Amino acid sequence: MCLGKRGVFLQLGSSRILRSHYFNGLKNQRVKSSSVRLEPQVIRDNLYNAKDLVSLVWVKAHAGNPGNELADHFAKIASSCGADMSIPAPYSYVKRVCKEFLMNEWNSYWKNSTTGKRTKEILPSAKLDLLISNKYVIYLFTNHGPLPAYLCRFKILNNPDCLCGEHGDVDHYLTSCMYTKDYHLLLPTGAARTHWTRKLCKNYFLKFLGKFVMT
Repeated sequence: MCLGKRGVFLQLGSSRILRSHYFNGLKNQRVKSSSVRLEPQVIRDNLYNAKDLVSLVWVKAHAGNPGNELADHFAKIASSCGADMSIPAPYSYVKRVCKEFLMNEWNSYWKNSTTGKRTKEILPSAKLDLLISNKYVIYLFTNHGPLPAYLCRFKILNNPDCLCGEHGDVDHYLTSCMYTKDYHLLLPTGAARTHWTRKLCKNYFLKFLGKFVMT
């Protein structure tokens, strides 16, 4: 920066900034962090309003310009021996770090848990986009629900078998029971199961499952 008779000249070493519409583009940006007090739009507006007093001038870098050389000198000093500064982290950064920590903790607990083997075969890892609130999908993934095999575990029924004589769990009713053949599904395996699970969680089959469970 230098002072002249006609105002202040801000000397920039980047011609790209001057050639582009950089300051015009800043007007559409917003800084969400409460630690940043001066928004880019404010800087742009201040420069625009002071156009007769403040000018942007390009100077060639590393060409012996005293102002540039002095700025480079102090920049190098600051990078090597500058004082530590405590700057508040932006809200977005804190949110991202907390989310990553919670997801890592959740996945660690999920993988090390000794229960829920069937569910982990369908959902090998915890993901926010696979959160499930529909009870019929939960019946399918956990094999828990109003079915003979599950109710017999808690002494609500004396027999875990279906009326057809086979073991009355979810897979039986979905794939082989003679009484539910109109509702049978072909359960995928391997990589196809992940895609199938995502479709299921996004309500493609919820109406079907509701009708199936009520039969």
